[in-house]
Amino acid sequence: MDHPVVHVSYADAVNFCQWSMLGGRLPTEAEWEFAARGQKQSRRFPWGNSMLTGKDRSTHRMNIWQSEFDSQLEEQGTNLYQFGRDSLAFVKDFYAANNTALDGFAQTAPVSTYGPQNKLGFHNMVGNVWEWTTTDWASVESEGNPPTKVKKGGSFLCHRATCNRFRNSARMMFTADSSASNVGFRCAYTRGAG
Repeated sequence: MDHPVVHVSYADAVNFCQWSMLGGRLPTEAEWEFAARGQKQSRRFPWGNSMLTGKDRSTHRMNIWQSEFDSQLEEQGTNLYQFGRDSLAFVKDFYAANNTALDGFAQTAPVSTYGPQNKLGFHNMVGNVWEWTTTDWASVESEGNPPTKVKKGGSFLCHRATCNRFRNSARMMFTADSSASNVGFRCAYTRGAG
């Protein structure tokens, strides 16, 4: 089973990276995004600008949520938050419906499932699980609150109608003492260290 490790706090991820190899660490947000973009500046996804690829645009390149309601969303508009006060009820109904798993997975996928996503050879940079970075969300933390960090990549719970965070540039805040079933990490290593 080569699924990503999840339910890992920021401190646990940092400690694992340091333990795994001399010079091991979590990437910064800028390093993570550079790896995701594969040395290209204007890419929505690591492989290009289309969510689906292949001749008929039906090849999945990431693990995200696909709902039984997707066909209805295509007809009514794709953002569930456009319904104002009723939005929360729509989002709850959306996630209460089955994940059709058209990408092959209803939850996490093995990390090598979709192959290299760009010329740098990284796998699963978007979708599957959010990934910790060392970048602080806020430059000044509020007194009495836990520090917040930037997480990148989106997850198997993301969908274009609810969060659309499975893009190279997307970012999300997460408190450093938290963990979740859709948050993991990847280690970075500085060339020449160790």
